[in-house]
Amino acid sequence: MKKLILSSIIIALLTSSARLFGQTGSISTVIDQPYPGMNVKQVDSIKQAAYNFIFSNPDLLNDAFAKYVGALKTANGKTYDFMRDLNIKFKTFQADNQSPALGFEYKYENSWSKVSHTPKHSFNQSYNLNFNGNVAFKKAYNPADFLESKAFYNGTFIWGGIAKKNTPEQKKKLDTINRLIETALAASDFERVKALYEQSDELTKITDQYLLGVSLNASYESNQDFSKRQFVPGVLINAGAKAWDKNEALRYFNLPDYPFALIRMLTGTDSDFNLSGASFPSALFGLDYVTPEQDSLRKAVTGALDPFFRLRFEAAFKTKAAAVGKQIIYFSADYRWYKELNASDAIKNAQIDHFNYFVATLESNNGFFVNYTTGKLPFDKKSSNVYGIGFHYDLGNWK
Repeated sequence: MKKLILSSIIIALLTSSARLFGQTGSISTVIDQPYPGMNVKQVDSIKQAAYNFIFSNPDLLNDAFAKYVGALKTANGKTYDFMRDLNIKFKTFQADNQSPALGFEYKYENSWSKVSHTPKHSFNQSYNLNFNGNVAFKKAYNPADFLESKAFYNGTFIWGGIAKKNTPEQKKKLDTINRLIETALAASDFERVKALYEQSDELTKITDQYLLGVSLNASYESNQDFSKRQFVPGVLINAGAKAWDKNEALRYFNLPDYPFALIRMLTGTDSDFNLSGASFPSALFGLDYVTPEQDSLRKAVTGALDPFFRLRFEAAFKTKAAAVGKQIIYFSADYRWYKELNASDAIKNAQIDHFNYFVATLESNNGFFVNYTTGKLPFDKKSSNVYGIGFHYDLGNWK
């Protein structure tokens, strides 16, 4: 996987640089050309400026990477099938007064699920692989130096979410609407599709849904160069809800969605003030047993790398913020909290017994995004305010 990612980055750099200068040759052909009438320092300055531009532009990387993945899909279907669950965000991020850092955020998620049903609830079992983190091409400028590779089993009980029975007339009308939706989609008439879905929602009555699950997980946490790393088995409890029924009170407890419901109404995305039942926040709480393998700071502070217990909490939220033309803009937020239990005074004084992290993102469905993060995760260098801008490239799992 590392070789595949690195090779794609190298190909992206070479292809982008040639495209940038309007030539089809390699990067050396473009940069190492004669500059008559200039001294060595002037030539070196021009070359350095060209390299700086090439290696600091996430749009160029993304454009070339998209072409590379397209070629990979055609030439090597099996490799592409494995990669398509990998999502990459090429981006430039800047923390406080540090220099802007070019890099990428990666996320790979895959799961194998089985669902069983009873008259009152469903039970979903899944085996999952998750990999995520941030990588800067210059490690010294990486403000989010935390990588997590995780395998886990999850069992979730699901109550509700059951469609109420329609009358024969309502069912006939729903069938007609569904056929009209297919026709509108084929014609790319998205305004018509939106209006038809609103009609369908009025005829489809679904009860509120509640989720409660338990996960047994084993994760491997590290920084970018693996100079700090630890193995972390743990137990997590996850909870969530979906306020599908517009006539029930649960929808009004979706407090984070209130400002976005107002924005959707003011921008004409929604015809009236309408809270989203699908965007209800979710949360997880758990206990980890952390076994450090290598951590120079912890060893310097305590003189050892003893295992310890750690509490963790995470809350997540995502909703549609607005629609501008054919572009849909989503807002997402994630908060994480870690707390070491029975930490020594030395650990507390070094301020590595607890961590808080918050990230908020605005992202268009074409992949462009901006985000803001504050705080830090276990291996991050310091608590920073970080601004990121770039392009999200989805390798195909949206299909």
